[in-house]
Amino acid sequence: MCAKPGSSPGQLKNRATQDHRHLETRLQQVVEQTADIVMITDVQGRIEYVNPAFEHVTGYQREEVLGKSPRILRSGKQDGAFYSRMWQTISQGKAFHDTVINRRKDGRLYYEDKTITPLLSDDGEIVGYVSTGRDITHRLRFRKRLNFLANHDPLTQLPNRQFFAQQLDRALARATQLDYELAIICLDIDRFHIVNRALNTSGADEVLVQVARRLQEKLRAGDLMARLDGDRFVILLEGLGDETDALHVARQLQNILQQPFSNGTEEVILTASFGIGFGIGSSESGDEMLHHAEEALQHVKQKGGNGIELYQPGQGIRSRRRLTLQTRLHQALERKEFVLHYQPQICATTRRIMGVEALLRWAPPDQPLVAPADFIPLLEETGLIAPVGAWIIDHACAQLRHWRDQGLPVFTMAVNISPRQLHRGNLLATVHNNLERHGLQPSDLHLEVTESLLIQEDSQLDEIMHSLAAMGTPLSIDDFGTGYSSLAYLRRFPFRTLKLDRRFIAGITEQPENAAIVTAVIQMAHALNIQVIAEGVENVNQARFLRNIRCNQLQGFYFSRPQPAARLMPLLRDGAVPAS
Repeated sequence: MCAKPGSSPGQLKNRATQDHRHLETRLQQVVEQTADIVMITDVQGRIEYVNPAFEHVTGYQREEVLGKSPRILRSGKQDGAFYSRMWQTISQGKAFHDTVINRRKDGRLYYEDKTITPLLSDDGEIVGYVSTGRDITHRLRFRKRLNFLANHDPLTQLPNRQFFAQQLDRALARATQLDYELAIICLDIDRFHIVNRALNTSGADEVLVQVARRLQEKLRAGDLMARLDGDRFVILLEGLGDETDALHVARQLQNILQQPFSNGTEEVILTASFGIGFGIGSSESGDEMLHHAEEALQHVKQKGGNGIELYQPGQGIRSRRRLTLQTRLHQALERKEFVLHYQPQICATTRRIMGVEALLRWAPPDQPLVAPADFIPLLEETGLIAPVGAWIIDHACAQLRHWRDQGLPVFTMAVNISPRQLHRGNLLATVHNNLERHGLQPSDLHLEVTESLLIQEDSQLDEIMHSLAAMGTPLSIDDFGTGYSSLAYLRRFPFRTLKLDRRFIAGITEQPENAAIVTAVIQMAHALNIQVIAEGVENVNQARFLRNIRCNQLQGFYFSRPQPAARLMPLLRDGAVPAS
């Protein structure tokens, strides 16, 4: 501080003393008013001072603790080694920092992020200790809750699919090391959609909670149960003798599920289907075991449910299931069992919905949706893909017309075209007639052609493709990069859009090779004036990377799963997906 002209030495000394006292007062106010816990002890560890924050957090008043040891706060949750390490550190004149589990006056635990600093005299000797800390109990509980939600189903509180897969891999490693067998039981409640309709969502959810609780009570302490989705559960059994042990457990579970359930007002009788995958640790991967259990489960469902099936490759479960599907497929179109789900295609920069892709689903009555991979190849092999493909174009155009009539923002409809449609389905007439019947422009319908189709040299194919383009219907090359990629296709056919296969997108942020390939393909396509859509975008990092390398459009679970038209309406009305 600069002295005023004419100040005497005495005046300067008084002013310095006043400044020092003012600073001491400010420091005392800081310690008293800070939200951090402050405690000062002498060199023996007897408490000499605590601030109001200490009183607020611990419940002890200052008069109750002065002269006492901080041991009054110990919870017993940390062993002697923890406190030995603490004293060894501070006795050497070093600061100690860690999370301490203490107990309040009322007996409740709290977690303190604590730092203990030795107080040194002018000679460097320790004369006491100052402890500062912050109550982080709420933060740790919040973190624990987030971790629980990430790994558990919020309805039943059971582990979810992700957590189950992690534990299954560890169980397989243990089984390999100790040379024992384990089993997976996958079970599905038969015709649970009827329960949903009868009891509404809340009533059906209550039944599912009771199902989970009843199953868990029957299992051994070391068994792991998870909810995969909907009314499907999976159970991991370790240390079994043979297949009969797993079958015995499944029968017990089947019996307890047949006892009535109640939602408070009504009783419900349920049956369930069980599929079992069985193996020795090193013989299979976790995915394989789960797949086997689910495949056996599906076989039970196909036979009407309420049964137990042990997966045995020699029995040809897949072949029988395939034969069953093939027989039923011949009647599916007539019985109106096919439905369309729609997935938005998003502008990478504006996040505006540019179009939707129509995706075929098979919904047999009283059964879950059949996966496209299980029936579309059969449609191709049997030739049914031509009439089904025509049905897809008709219903997709009708849906787009309906959306337009409702005043939704303008976007396009993409439909996949199969090889048989191009050769046997009179595709040109089908497209033209449906566009005219539903009052759409040729540019409203985008046709996606799988890359594998293009490998063949076929003049008829060339003619159809160019005729479609001349009509004004945009063409896309689908699944680009799956094995037949060639610049020749992009020159040979009038493509407007190139769709990158999801297998490249999956590793785009972790695998430099995938990133390099995708970047090169996008640059190549843009040089040829071709737009690029990336399929299978599942997280924000992939979306940002693709946007940064100028991919035009994005499609995937990150924005929306394929959904029925009615469920997609709120998103379509907005016309864009929100930024994240």
